Amino acid sequence: MNLEDLLTRTRSFRRFRQEPAVGEGTLIELVSLTRLCASAGNRQPLKYVLSSSPERNAAIFAHLRWAAALRDWPGPAEGERPTAYIVVVGDTRIAKDFYCDHGIAAQTILLGATERGFGGCMIASIDREGLAQTLNLPTRFEILLVLALGAPAETVVLEHGKSPEEAPYWRDANGVHHVPKRSVEELILRIPEESLLTDDQSRPETLVSLATEAEAASIVTALAERGIEATALEGAAFAGTIGLDGAVQVVVKRADLARAKQALEELQKEVSDLDWSEVDVGQAEESDEDQETGEEKP
Repeated sequence: MNLEDLLTRTRSFRRFRQEPAVGEGTLIELVSLTRLCASAGNRQPLKYVLSSSPERNAAIFAHLRWAAALRDWPGPAEGERPTAYIVVVGDTRIAKDFYCDHGIAAQTILLGATERGFGGCMIASIDREGLAQTLNLPTRFEILLVLALGAPAETVVLEHGKSPEEAPYWRDANGVHHVPKRSVEELILRIPEESLLTDDQSRPETLVSLATEAEAASIVTALAERGIEATALEGAAFAGTIGLDGAVQVVVKRADLARAKQALEELQKEVSDLDWSEVDVGQAEESDEDQETGEEKP
C-alpha cells in the first residue's frame, strides 16, 4: 500500500478482537521503527515499556481513560480490550523536555501496527502517578503516552470536508465510529505575496530577548504611543530558543530598531519602577555598511 492508503487505514481503534494477539516480538519490531525517527537535538530520550501479558495488560488498563467525547461509553469491555500496550516514557537524565518526539514515535508505531494487520490508539488521559507505581517505574522516567494495540474489532469511517467543532467523533446506531476531517483548503493558510516582507529594513529584529508576558505587553504599548510598531512573540514562536518555554521576545522592524531602543532607554530612566525596567534588551546588529566603514552605531 502507498503512504496515503497506510495513513487512511491508521485510525484510532478502541475495541479489539482477542485473536490474533499482539506478541512481544511484534512490540519489539514496532519500537525498533522509532530508532529511525526524528528527535529534537537528536537526544533520543524516549524509552518504552512493553506489555503483552493479560496480567500486566489489566494493570495498565485500570489507569487509562477512554474516548472523552463518548460520554456514555466507559471504555472497552472484557473481550474487546487491547491485547498489548506500549507505554512511552521520557528519560529526564537525557533531556528535560521531550517536545514532539513522543508524537512522532507514536504515529510511527501505529503506522507500523497497521502495516502488520493490527491497529491501536494513542492515549494521553492517564493516571500517571498510579501507572508509574503499578509499573514500579524509576522516578527519572516521565510517562508521556500509552499506546493500546490489538486487532481492530470496529469500523472507523472518515467524514471528509467536515469540521470537528460540533463533534470531534461519534458512533452511530450500528456502532460505526465516524471521524470528521477538515478539507485541505481549510488547512492551508494563504498569505498574499504582496504582504510578504521583502524589504530588508522591514525584517524583524529583536528589541527585548527575554521578558515576561506582562513586561512585553507594557513595552509594546509604550512603543505604540511613540509611533513604533512592536510585536510580542512567545518562546515557541521564534527560532533558536529551545528550552525558553514561557519567555517572550519583543521584535520591531529593522528600520525602527535604533529608535525603539532609544525610546526604551529613555522610558527606563523616566520611570524607575516599571515592571520591565531590567529586562534583557537586545543589541542591534551592525549593517553591512557599518562593517565596511568601521563606523560605530549611535
